[in-house]
Amino acid sequence: MDTSTFKIFSCNNIKPPVEGRCGYFVKRKQRFCKMMPPKGQTYCAEHLFQENSQNDAKRKRILCPLDKKHSIYEDNIDKHLKKCNAAIKIQLPYFEKDINIGLKNYSYNQQEQLNLSEIPVEILVGLIERVKKCFLDISNQPIKESFSLHPIFNDELSIASYGATVKKHLLQQASLIKILEDMDCLNNGTSVIEFGAGKGSFSHWVQKTMSNKNDVSFYLVDRQSNRNKFDCYHKGELQGPRFQRLNIDIQHLNLEKVESLCNSSQSIVGIGKHVCGAATDLTLKCLFDSSSNISENDEPPKKRKTNLKSRVHSCLFALCCYHCCTWPTYVGRDFFIRKGFTAYDFNIISKMVGWATCGFSRRKIKNESEGVDGVENGVDGVENGVDEHSLKKTYKEEDIKLKLTSEEQEEIGRVCKRMIDFGRIEYVNFHGYNAELVHYISNSITPENIALKITKH
Repeated sequence: MDTSTFKIFSCNNIKPPVEGRCGYFVKRKQRFCKMMPPKGQTYCAEHLFQENSQNDAKRKRILCPLDKKHSIYEDNIDKHLKKCNAAIKIQLPYFEKDINIGLKNYSYNQQEQLNLSEIPVEILVGLIERVKKCFLDISNQPIKESFSLHPIFNDELSIASYGATVKKHLLQQASLIKILEDMDCLNNGTSVIEFGAGKGSFSHWVQKTMSNKNDVSFYLVDRQSNRNKFDCYHKGELQGPRFQRLNIDIQHLNLEKVESLCNSSQSIVGIGKHVCGAATDLTLKCLFDSSSNISENDEPPKKRKTNLKSRVHSCLFALCCYHCCTWPTYVGRDFFIRKGFTAYDFNIISKMVGWATCGFSRRKIKNESEGVDGVENGVDGVENGVDEHSLKKTYKEEDIKLKLTSEEQEEIGRVCKRMIDFGRIEYVNFHGYNAELVHYISNSITPENIALKITKH
């Protein structure tokens, strides 16, 4: 590594690649790959497709056509496609390609792919004014707060060995589950579906809360296969119902084809703790608008009495990562268009939402420099502060030359978030449900402290 490159890594607190290890930089993990490359190569087998001299190699490495996240040998492609995990997911009975994407095969134009720093200042200023005006016309009451914690967490929160990260998540789960209980949806005869379930911690605590209920099922949806899952706590006869995993991307999930769910008459409760960006919109469409895609020939036999939409009792989703929202997946497109906003406007708004966490980042950095503990003083630790749901790019005042104060930036970011939420609320209301926003935890714990609460009319 040359001196200039080493200085760049040092300034950004990035460790240089270890000698004899792969030279591929993993952006998501902000470090170099630790695998060992073949003799005479710079990259390991997985990242060998980066090698410029591959043309001279005996076997060429290419990206898997089904899943670009891993690579394969070109001469082994036919064999690999038969056993690739991506191929297995396609064969799932409840897989229906892009069923929950509103605009299929959408093609972004050049303008919609611009970063904020590339957009003319006059366009940004004009859009900000339009967004503010629209927000004032719509928003007529403040968002309610619900900070009570469910008592089932009392013992867990008192464990002294837990660090800031664990306590932060427990506090959020305790508040969300108390809201679910107040919504009267944790009853007998319920199917709980957690979207973006990850390790299943949220469902684990919901199940503990419902331990005295009968005829309860749990479905955990996540596109990743996670380690250290909480499913292991629900395999014994006295540990409540087993968790049924739906290992699939929400955009392809057709709940009408999950046989055990359709053959049941249980009420459906949808939950999610931090359903990131577009995943929230995919989830809403999955729950409220998927039945229109089912034909009579597709229905499971005998026991289907009603479609799933009519069985949805209530939902609670903690919202986050608005910068990951996309126009093709967003369920509030009609709302935006009616208010005079275009796909290009939405692209800008979904980037400005990052400004809402500017102050949180500053407070976090200030507390760290003063040696102040995170949770006790209202700010997450480094590994689970804003970085947990970090933006791909940090938009600073000097980047776009708007000359806004940090307070003005934060306010604009919050307004942009609420605009996106208003579109979602209208979509849910259109499908016969009541939707409202609630502050479920103090913003000193997390800046992403809004939940979408959905109940039947």
